[in-house]
Amino acid sequence: MIHEGVKKRRSLFRLEYSHTINIKSDSKRVWELLTDHRDYSDWNSTVKTFKGEFVEGNTIEMTVPEVEGKVFRAKVKEIVPYKRMLWTNGSPVTLLGKRSYKLSEQTDGTTMLEVKEIFSGLFVPLFVKKLPDLTPVFKHFAQDIKRIATAKELMFLFI
Repeated sequence: MIHEGVKKRRSLFRLEYSHTINIKSDSKRVWELLTDHRDYSDWNSTVKTFKGEFVEGNTIEMTVPEVEGKVFRAKVKEIVPYKRMLWTNGSPVTLLGKRSYKLSEQTDGTTMLEVKEIFSGLFVPLFVKKLPDLTPVFKHFAQDIKRIATAKELMFLFI
């Protein structure tokens, strides 16, 4: 059984956050939300602005409430529809951030979503105190996507 909640793990050259949540919606609905670049910042309270498209090889840009005035850029490295998505930012040697989303359909029709951010590289010990604490960010993101996926799922029942 997978336990929901945020986990944080740290070693000398690695910092990892992960959050797993079960959503009472199918993976198609959750995937549509994850990859809807037009409305991404509307339903997702952890992102203020968003530019780009979730297409392998594209660069996406976003601003976040925790870091005023900074634009974060990430390269979309992998897209496997309805299964997983990976973004990266930085250099593998010095400091690399990898954000991944993994969807798993459950036998009861729900979707297990795992969001993970791994910071790795030689500069992790130097920047660990400057890196944002993703615990509240992942909690808010999970609440947002669960709320909107469930609401949209319920809307279809009444149409």
